[in-house]
Amino acid sequence: MFVVGMVYTFFGLLDEVKLLQYDNRITSLLRLHCSFAKLEKHGFDVKVPQARISKLFPLRDTKSKKIEELEGIKKVTAEKMSEKVENQRKILELQRMIEEVDKEISRSK
Repeated sequence: MFVVGMVYTFFGLLDEVKLLQYDNRITSLLRLHCSFAKLEKHGFDVKVPQARISKLFPLRDTKSKKIEELEGIKKVTAEKMSEKVENQRKILELQRMIEEVDKEISRSK
C-alpha cells in the first residue's frame, strides 16, 4: 500500500512540474525539489523533473535582476523627463525674454 501512495505522489508531483512557470514561488520549487529527492531515495527516476526544476532557479534570478534593471531605467527615464520639462520651461522663458528685448530694440529705433 505504501508503494501505491508513493507512485500516486510521484505522478502528482510530475503534474505539478509540467505546470511550473518561471514565476512560481521559490518555496514551491524547493518543496518539489525536496519531494523528488525523497522519492529518489526509494528508487524513482527523478532526473527529468529535477532538471526542469533546476532550470527554473536561474530563470527566477534572471527575472529578478531584469526587474531591478527595469526599475532603475524607469527612475532614470523619469529624471530625464523632469529635466526635459525644466529645459523646455527655460527655453520658453528665454524666448519670451528675447521677444521683449526685440520689442525694446524696435521701440528705441
